[in-house]
Order: sequence, then structure tokens, then C-alpha cells
Amino acid sequence: MDRKEQLRLYKETPPPMGVYLVRNTAAGTAWLGSSVNIPGMLNRLRFQLDVGSHSDPTLQREYNEFGSAAFEYLTLDTLEPSIDPDYDPKDDLVMLEDMWLERLSSEHSAHPLASGSVVRISASLRKSRRC
Repeated sequence: MDRKEQLRLYKETPPPMGVYLVRNTAAGTAWLGSSVNIPGMLNRLRFQLDVGSHSDPTLQREYNEFGSAAFEYLTLDTLEPSIDPDYDPKDDLVMLEDMWLERLSSEHSAHPLASGSVVRISASLRKSRRC
């Protein structure tokens, strides 16, 4: 496979979409979100936090207080790309995010990531809210 073919395949491959979690391992808090481009979103979040411009004041305050080393960025679940060109994944992403929020926020959750409070940060799909 030559370089042009590799570049064409790269450009035609859709980015992974799904649900992600930003977790403060020092404080035990976490922020849940979903995106049609998880790597791009996590890169954006890291950049916004690094320059002090994230729109969630609690997340930004904790990042400033505990530093970048206390944070981990995880992909929790992904959606398979659809072959239907008219497919809009937003509703499926919201449903997947709701399932993860319920799983992580449950009082009796045995999930290892459910150690503290979980906050929704997917402002692009719906308004942020404390859960």
C-alpha cells in the first residue's frame, strides 16, 4: 500500500464516537460526556483545561487545584459507524450517555469508576446538569 492509498484510507475512516469520562483521581469526581469524535473532544478538553478556558467552572477549578497529573481521560463506550449516510448519531449518543450516567451514579454501583460524583458535560448535546 503506497502513501496516497494510506492517506485516502485515513481520511475515509470515521473517528470513534461514543461516551467518555474525565476523572479526577485525587478528588474522586468525574465528568461524563459524549461526542461524535472522542479523540478530538478529549484533545479539546485537555487544551481548554491547560489554558484555563473550560466552560465548567468546577472542572476548571479542580484541574487548577490538583493539576493535570490527577486527571485521566477514558473512553467508556463507542458506537459503530453507520453505513446509512443520513444517520444522525446524536440520539444514540444521548441514550448511551444516559445509560452510563445511570450506571455510574447509582448509589449501589459496584463499577470501579463510580467512586464519587459524576457530572454531565456534554453541552453540545444537552445542557450540563449536576447528577
